[in-house]
Amino acid sequence: MCEEVFEMVCSMDRRKVELQLVLQCAPTIAGLKTSNLLIVPRDLEDKVRFVLRRSGLLGYRLVYDKKRVIFLVFNRDKLVNYLSSKEVREFLVGYGYRTDAFGYCLRFFQERYDSFVHNRKDFPHEMGVFLGYPLHDVKGFIENGGDNFELSGYWKVYSDERHAQELFERFDIVKDDMVRMISRGDSINSIVSYYQADEANVVFVSDASIDELKSAKAFALGCPAMGAEVLEEGEMEPFVTDLEGFVSGKTIGLFGSYGWGDGQWMRDWVDRMTAAGATVLNGEGVICQDAPDGAAEAECKALGKALAAI
Repeated sequence: MCEEVFEMVCSMDRRKVELQLVLQCAPTIAGLKTSNLLIVPRDLEDKVRFVLRRSGLLGYRLVYDKKRVIFLVFNRDKLVNYLSSKEVREFLVGYGYRTDAFGYCLRFFQERYDSFVHNRKDFPHEMGVFLGYPLHDVKGFIENGGDNFELSGYWKVYSDERHAQELFERFDIVKDDMVRMISRGDSINSIVSYYQADEANVVFVSDASIDELKSAKAFALGCPAMGAEVLEEGEMEPFVTDLEGFVSGKTIGLFGSYGWGDGQWMRDWVDRMTAAGATVLNGEGVICQDAPDGAAEAECKALGKALAAI
């Protein structure tokens, strides 16, 4: 959390449910994560349900813990899809779950978590998948007893540290942005609508599917300049080489940052895509030196809106 936002939070009413929702559940509100825990004073339970009404998010009460109530706030479609994957279903079966009904899974998890909170034994390690954590990190936590992790942030990471770090940084950014929105009087519903409007499917290149892009009319690609102003050579360069074979007739947005030089890597990238028959939006990529400032962020948003309109 940046200093500006921290000062905002300090000046706000910490019992305000909307504020607690963005502080604790911003990744889920932004559609970047399936679910988050929300812990508030018990007397705010009805207020939580009221605020979440018609937001597209659900609040499932897990347990009363002394003077607090703990909710699982989740996007139903995202959580159902994640729990339905073959690997996650097999993992849950090992803890005694039936995986043929989402409602049963949720209720069984609630019972196990309630038992842990009140008895302080037999922690339900499957909580990680109900919070949308990558299964390899959930298993890594269990196998290592919470030690030997590569990174600790929103959860403990045991594999693909770089991907997780980038994701955690995005979580922090949306949290700060949402606090600003709450401070100016925006509702949770309006914040959810803002993040869902023309929502992009953001995928790291290591997870991207060439086949899916073949059917897309338009998409954006982002990569910083590396080395002597070239694309990242381990993943991005081979990916772009594959794209050159089928991007003819598609519209592409390009963006990235550089630390030194003058942006030659982007000009070369634009030339490659154009030579392959693609239309590069605006005829050039969106670039900035070092971390993006407000102007660069505005350009990226404009790029996204233009692509969404195609």
